[in-house]
Amino acid sequence: MDDILGANLTGSETEVRDRIDAWAEAGVSHVVIQPMPPIEGTRFFGEKIIHHYA
Repeated sequence: MDDILGANLTGSETEVRDRIDAWAEAGVSHVVIQPMPPIEGTRFFGEKIIHHYA
């Protein structure tokens, strides 16, 4: 269970970006998200996260 929860992108904008940056440094080139709750999570990702990687 800890492995599953540990893979989640949770936390502040900085924490989420740091996590994605670490994955990118490890060679990950694609991330699939399933935001929860859907509307608020999508808005957070769209407004705070995605523009750093475009």
